[in-house]
Amino acid sequence: MRIRQRFSKFTAIGALGFLTDAGLFALMGGVGASPWVARAVSATTAITLTWELSRRLTFSGRQSHARIAEYSSYITAQLVGLVNNMAVFALCTGYLPVARA
Repeated sequence: MRIRQRFSKFTAIGALGFLTDAGLFALMGGVGASPWVARAVSATTAITLTWELSRRLTFSGRQSHARIAEYSSYITAQLVGLVNNMAVFALCTGYLPVARA
């Protein structure tokens, strides 16, 4: 697969992941879930979706047979970003004392 095709798929999958994350978060918030539960569920769903779609569509020729190890590595990398994301989320939503001042 050419680099442009791969990049286009990667970008589209990332956008779908964002829409999944934001949409599920809004949906769960709309039915009364706490922001933390909604965020945890929406982020986990989006991370899993983007991994699976990237694996199947963008990097199909590079798949490993060790799916659990591959997914574990992906989750570990995503958790670094998620920790930062949750810190910003906490600041923006007033869950940290600094944001209330």
